[in-house]
Amino acid sequence: MSQANTLSQNPQFQRTTLYQAFKESPFGFVDAGSAGGIHPIILPVASLTHCTCFEPDQSAYEVLFQDFRKNRVFGKISLFNTALGDRNGNSKLYLTKSAVNSSVLKPRKMLTERYEVKGFMMDREVEVRTETLDNIVFQHTDFGGNLGEFIKLDCQGLEYEILKGGLKTLDEQCVALWCETELLKMYEGQRTFSELDLFLNQKGFRLYGFYPNYISAKKIDRTSYDTEERIIWADALYFKDPLSESNKVNNFTERQRCSLLLAAILTKYYDFALELIDSFYHSRSEKEVLVDIVLELASAGKKRYEQDLMQFIEDCQEFPEKQYLLAKKFVDSHVSNNNIDNISIF
Repeated sequence: MSQANTLSQNPQFQRTTLYQAFKESPFGFVDAGSAGGIHPIILPVASLTHCTCFEPDQSAYEVLFQDFRKNRVFGKISLFNTALGDRNGNSKLYLTKSAVNSSVLKPRKMLTERYEVKGFMMDREVEVRTETLDNIVFQHTDFGGNLGEFIKLDCQGLEYEILKGGLKTLDEQCVALWCETELLKMYEGQRTFSELDLFLNQKGFRLYGFYPNYISAKKIDRTSYDTEERIIWADALYFKDPLSESNKVNNFTERQRCSLLLAAILTKYYDFALELIDSFYHSRSEKEVLVDIVLELASAGKKRYEQDLMQFIEDCQEFPEKQYLLAKKFVDSHVSNNNIDNISIF
């Protein structure tokens, strides 16, 4: 966990009211789909964060429970042996050959038959407890009052239903949402991106980032040929943007502004972070410190890109027969939601 607490231990950051706000009351991060560990996006402020995690499969839950017991990185971790959904009760959990594809929704055979995704093959069914997000966030007040400020969902086709079961959380706490969404139905009865996007727009959230993944029937050898592929799913990033026209009528609390700024920094939306600082921070000294922190982080990202570029050039010189694959790997590892088409280089 080399990235753990890099921001929360930054002396500059510790001078800010932003740091003090989360030191007094931890940042609420919901990680639904915690198999494999808590999402690394939150690591830079781990010690200032209360992570609420969910794992419905009993065996996977026990592994996570033991891992989390040894974990001393996060401010607090609450782990629930339950699935999230749009109601409280019991549901079937369809366990697949690959544990990361297990879902309350039944996998579609098309994925295994047409695209040969063996990890979606059914293994067995078990019954699990299902709870709504609102039930967890607002019934467990002893855990703290801000559990659902930044929500990450990776729940194998059930994201829409989970958000429907978290309407109060979305209205009163959540300001940022990192959500897996499908453009191809991978499970029976699943909602796709178009429905999710419409719903979140109605709740005041705006799409800021879209990180797609692709699939093909593998008829062409990708080590030797180039081809376009079908987009199958993506991670979508939404912010409840107080600067958007529809949200200007809403009164964002000081806590919501702090949470949104921290989420913008963690997701590397540094330009948006500077907009928020300019709009909501009136103390000149505080503003200067926050701007310096954001620019320092943005500069570090540029340096990493340049270092990786130098390594890419060296690898191409050493392995000329692999230049195509090296180039594709380099591009894929640096795909992000920005471009510089409008900037003249020479």
